[in-house]
Amino acid sequence: MIEHVARHHDVKGTVRERQRLRVADKKADRRTRIGVDRLCHHPWRQIEPDQNAPRITLTSQPRRRESVLPGLAAAALIAAAYTPWLPYLFSRYASDLSYWTGRLKLGEVLQLVGQWTEAEELYRQALELAEQLGDRSAQAWCQTAMGELLRKQSLYAEASAWLERARAAFEELGDQAGVGQVLHWAGTLAWNQGDYEAARTRYNESLVIRRQLGDEDCIARLLSNLGLVAHYQGDYGSARKLYEESLEIRNQLGDKWAIAVSLNNLGYLAIEQGDYETARTQLEAAVGLQREIGDRWYLANALNNLGNVARAQGNYSEARTLYEEGLTINSELGAEEAIAYLLEDIGGLAALQGQAERALRLAGAAEVLREAIGAPLPAAEKATLERLLEPVRQKLGDEAVTLAIAEGRAMPLEQAIDYALQAD
Repeated sequence: MIEHVARHHDVKGTVRERQRLRVADKKADRRTRIGVDRLCHHPWRQIEPDQNAPRITLTSQPRRRESVLPGLAAAALIAAAYTPWLPYLFSRYASDLSYWTGRLKLGEVLQLVGQWTEAEELYRQALELAEQLGDRSAQAWCQTAMGELLRKQSLYAEASAWLERARAAFEELGDQAGVGQVLHWAGTLAWNQGDYEAARTRYNESLVIRRQLGDEDCIARLLSNLGLVAHYQGDYGSARKLYEESLEIRNQLGDKWAIAVSLNNLGYLAIEQGDYETARTQLEAAVGLQREIGDRWYLANALNNLGNVARAQGNYSEARTLYEEGLTINSELGAEEAIAYLLEDIGGLAALQGQAERALRLAGAAEVLREAIGAPLPAAEKATLERLLEPVRQKLGDEAVTLAIAEGRAMPLEQAIDYALQAD
């Protein structure tokens, strides 16, 4: 899974201060399974230490005030049910909705718990306020947030356009932190589209900037994502080294969200290497941390991976339960690439249980979804899926296989999800 964390952007605060406010908005990642970091440290935010809760001092606020939107406020209150920090964040930011900073930060909170429509509305409003002020830096950070949100929704062309606009503005302003952020998310965008060399190049360019800035948090995210690239290219030794280096930094920072992402990535690597007991230990820890934090997108990733462990160990009922929870979350979020992975994995489970037509229909539904969003299945994962499907192909014969796949491809996405969730 790739980690895209829209964390609170802070260049001025110390690492210890920053770590007190970790509001993550999830990363592809590995696919859905691994997590790609989204670092974002806004220079307009200064975080102050507090023993009990994060405190934020706004250092740039527009003069103009507007009324708070009740619909968005209600959405934030609903979101607050997911994690204990959100009520505090809502109370902190609700009075700041007249400012672009307040809207952008509350949008990050809503994105964290999967209310992406409301988050997008807040980002657009923040951008409009920044434009009214003529604040180029503020506009660029809003554009960056929009690009990442669209990427998570598999709207890759739109995401790229927003990120390019943001990068041009940051470069004109000489804002290295901003350029580093855009390069990071552009790397994740390339990774989502299967262009691993472009992803590696952009991650490395961002890493150079982050090392110059001494930003350990972002360095850890980039190391994790570079591990992801190595992982997908079959270089497991390099992947493990990068994952472990990233985890070491994250343990020093005490960032539970980031630690969970690293455990998820290491767990997935252990699956690939057939070490299912190690994978289970790491993934159960990742699931527990993500439930505590409240990040639904990354929770769904970890659930999917843990389901694959259960499937490999022959615990089909447990695998089914884990897959269903992950698919339900991702369908609510509209995370289409993550949905494609789960359709494939549930199809693989069906194949192991001898449900030939069901397995191939789900594979067909995932195939057409990937074509629509431009997110091809990586070669190693395609080979794994084909190994699972080969026995059912042999069982049915060519004509029946072609028909079952075609039936799956013809399903609308909502129907395919309902079909995957049906009792065996």
